[in-house]
Amino acid sequence: MEGRNMDIVKPTTMREIHHSEIKQDLLANLPSDIVIYILSTLPIRTIIRCKRVCKSWLALLETPEFVSSHILNSIPGLAVYAGKPKLYDFFKFEDGRDLEQHELHYDFVTQISLPYKYGWICGSVDGLLFLRDVAKPIMFCICNPFTRDYIEFDFAKEDVYSNPQALVTCGFGASKITGQHKAVIIRHDSYPKLDKSVCHVYTLETGLWRRTSHVAHHDRQSIGALLNGNLHWLVLDLEDPRLQISCIDLETELFSSFSSPLTRCSTASVGLSALEDCLCLCDGSPADGFVLWFMKEYGDEKSWTKHFFICEDYKYNLRPHYFGMCPIKIFEDGDILMFWERILLFYYSKKNKTIKFRTADTRIDAFLYIQSVLSLKSFGLKDVRSF
Repeated sequence: MEGRNMDIVKPTTMREIHHSEIKQDLLANLPSDIVIYILSTLPIRTIIRCKRVCKSWLALLETPEFVSSHILNSIPGLAVYAGKPKLYDFFKFEDGRDLEQHELHYDFVTQISLPYKYGWICGSVDGLLFLRDVAKPIMFCICNPFTRDYIEFDFAKEDVYSNPQALVTCGFGASKITGQHKAVIIRHDSYPKLDKSVCHVYTLETGLWRRTSHVAHHDRQSIGALLNGNLHWLVLDLEDPRLQISCIDLETELFSSFSSPLTRCSTASVGLSALEDCLCLCDGSPADGFVLWFMKEYGDEKSWTKHFFICEDYKYNLRPHYFGMCPIKIFEDGDILMFWERILLFYYSKKNKTIKFRTADTRIDAFLYIQSVLSLKSFGLKDVRSF
């Protein structure tokens, strides 16, 4: 995760803490930055317990410095919803070329009950999840599973989702310069013609919605890929045979676009994600494998590079589908963790050229996630609730 300005937490400073109660603590004999580093490497549940030790530790663990340090030191992992009401599994990645449990690549951390009985993940940044209620599609929330707080939006009231037949694409991220956290909803009122689109942006730091125009043509619901403070979606251009990538700069809230290397009349079987600090397109249409395209220089259409991966059992286990496959992580040994939108999670083994499934009783949802102690209460918003 990219480092960002974390002005959003409580304004207590390290100097104020150091010259008050914390000077009586054993850690007071260490420099502030050393204390922060030590505590930020602890497991998140240990940190939460540390908040109950005394007031000085509570104040320390809610400073902007500590929240930022903990996010930077958090081990990336996954948030996985496998169809059980409200329950989400959280994992952390393990990497290396000589893992004993080589086929797994991740460790289970915990299982947490979240606000919605059935909710899809629409984005994640800095330990916050953006969820959509499957039972009530007009309802969304932003929550932190570990601080157990959330804020909910009824988009019918906000006039964001006034047409129940509208196609909706969305995303969640933080701007690159100021670090403001923003949820983006793009509504296409004329579905399936898709000749009118409106974008709404919600900023956590202000608690306000802003409406901006958006004219790109989406032909399916999708989640924005976050990279360089921008959210990206695959879109269609009626005047260009190549698939386009539309992006919104979360700092300026302005849209721009550039071309992909694929010539298609739809986005079927194509997935878009951010991988290894690059935009990555996954083309799942070949019969004997899949293709990953990496944009090596961000925004440079000439920098797309192609990598083809042959999979011996691909045509038997992964048939072309309307939704696209998205790579989540490439491990040091070359294995790739992949997500087939709302269908399944699986590994591609570079060595064996085979796939391994993570099974589920029903449709699965998964998203790259890091644990954090960033509380929604620190934004000073009204209507923040606990769960």
